[in-house]
Amino acid sequence: MIIRHLEGKDCVFILVCMILVVAQVFLDLTIPQYMERITTALQMGTSTDVIVTHGKTMVLYAFLSLLASVCAGACAAKAASSLGRTLRRKQFENVSRFSKQDMDRFSASSLFTRSTNDVYTVQMFHSRSIITIVKAPLTAILAIAVISTSNWMWTT
Repeated sequence: MIIRHLEGKDCVFILVCMILVVAQVFLDLTIPQYMERITTALQMGTSTDVIVTHGKTMVLYAFLSLLASVCAGACAAKAASSLGRTLRRKQFENVSRFSKQDMDRFSASSLFTRSTNDVYTVQMFHSRSIITIVKAPLTAILAIAVISTSNWMWTT
């Protein structure tokens, strides 16, 4: 298990990332409601002040969603890079303990590839999966909840 190599501060970054993803999903799913309000206001012939107010709120939510997304990506990258550093350090410690016979079994290029490409692949997977594992199911669940509360006929 690679996750056991996470340090305490990495877990904090992952938690912050998850909170930011929840905020992003909430904001992303709120924006269409403001678009609906703008459309209704236009159809009813409401004053432009109401439309402008809803439009400003919608743009603010879009900007906050972008900000949450960037910050979540930064937190995920920070946690993943720390994990990569830890894995490289542990790998170096293990290779340093190799005997002469063990060193003859591995080529220098093989050890170099493992210490760079393999760890980088794990690091990138970790970074991307933190956000995806939270965002995808949360978006689906909240979208179904929003749709079912706005019009029950759309859920059948």
